[in-house]
Amino acid sequence: MALYGPDSETKLIARDDDSGTGWNAKIAADLSPGTYYVRVEHYDSQNGTGAYSIKVVK
Repeated sequence: MALYGPDSETKLIARDDDSGTGWNAKIAADLSPGTYYVRVEHYDSQNGTGAYSIKVVK
């Protein structure tokens, strides 16, 4: 998972693979107001699929 912004689809803020619970990705960051973009990829980019959810805490 990668987080980009603010207001930019290319300015990388953070990237994580499996530091969350159960090998899930987790990014913790204090963010300024703006629009942010998250890119999520399955570990098997050729054959992988799955359900994804995002939790944002203020």
